[in-house]
Amino acid sequence: MALSQSALSELLEAFRTGDGVDMIRESVRTVLQELVEFEATTVIAADRYERTEDRITELNGTRPKLISTKAGDVELKIGDAA
Repeated sequence: MALSQSALSELLEAFRTGDGVDMIRESVRTVLQELVEFEATTVIAADRYERTEDRITELNGTRPKLISTKAGDVELKIGDAA
């Protein structure tokens, strides 16, 4: 799940206008969620919904995980392997 150009533009504009801590926290959450999904794709050896011979396992839903950061607490969705 890559960020769209419009989402990036909105994010940059919010930083420029100084919309506050909520925007920083949401930005941290977005980046961390992207990293979690990238790692899952790497470990599984396939993209979401992709069927390959190299695929090691499957994800069986997600579970919430609360992470404490300097920007505040953010909740991520962590994939459960089957």
